[in-house]
Amino acid sequence: MKTSRFVVVCAILLALFLLAIVATPNLLRSRSAAEKAVEDAKLPQQSGSYDSINLAHTSVSGFVAGVPDGETRSPERMIIQKASLVLVVASVRTAAERIEALAQAAGGYLESSNISQMGDGSENASLTIRAPASKSPGLRNAIKGLALHVESESTEAQDVTREFVDNDSRLRNLRAAETQYLEIMKRAGSIKDTVEVARQLDQVRSEIEQLQGQQNYLSHQVQMAALVVQLRPESQKGPEPGAINWRPLLQARNAFHDMLRGLAEYADTMIAFFLLLPVMLVWLATWALGLLLAWRVLKWLWRLFRGRTGAS
Repeated sequence: MKTSRFVVVCAILLALFLLAIVATPNLLRSRSAAEKAVEDAKLPQQSGSYDSINLAHTSVSGFVAGVPDGETRSPERMIIQKASLVLVVASVRTAAERIEALAQAAGGYLESSNISQMGDGSENASLTIRAPASKSPGLRNAIKGLALHVESESTEAQDVTREFVDNDSRLRNLRAAETQYLEIMKRAGSIKDTVEVARQLDQVRSEIEQLQGQQNYLSHQVQMAALVVQLRPESQKGPEPGAINWRPLLQARNAFHDMLRGLAEYADTMIAFFLLLPVMLVWLATWALGLLLAWRVLKWLWRLFRGRTGAS
């Protein structure tokens, strides 16, 4: 009887011990959760709290501070102008120098220039110049006056008004958010809040710099029209109708270059073939082994099928 009571008491104590082990972490978590809830309840009462930070960050895309909708002024059309010319000239280099001088006289500049020499010794040139949009038509006519023949002319206009207005609206929103973050930082009640506000303020300022760069680029593209000029010498002008264009030396030179290119491609192919031959042999052996194995399996299945058919 005493032994059974002792066993019961030990079992009860062991059960209580296990219950304490299981319940203690939960009680600690509950206590910490309650303390955290009390701190969270007090946090909004502090100036510059994290809730205020989130509220400010959410409001970035929802308002335009200091600019009522009724006062928004519609901007003028923002048009990026681009034109291209293909000209036949007497001297490519001389024409390129005069085109650069004309661009500078119109208040523009030479953006890029590329002069290449062809196989027959002649030169081609490609120039990109920029000039004020208001002076672009006159500059284009002056450049055409340098040519012996205008082969082609094209113009292009791209309307970027909507993109410019959208970026401007986003800039106003971001600047308003920047002002609000600065006000929150002045009232920040803790180091944690100050660091969080500074982080979001840096992000907003980075977006402002990026958008401002896009606006500056669009404004420059609108103000300075682009003109691409292709220059070709008179010797490359297309043959007149009925004229005989026989150039045996040029044809022989081109054929010789084609022959060298063909021999080089043949040599490269043979080198690749011999270097890859072991790999091809391995693949061939693998396929042969696979086909042989498949043939023997099919043959065995056929014999098995025929044996069962004969027995039945």
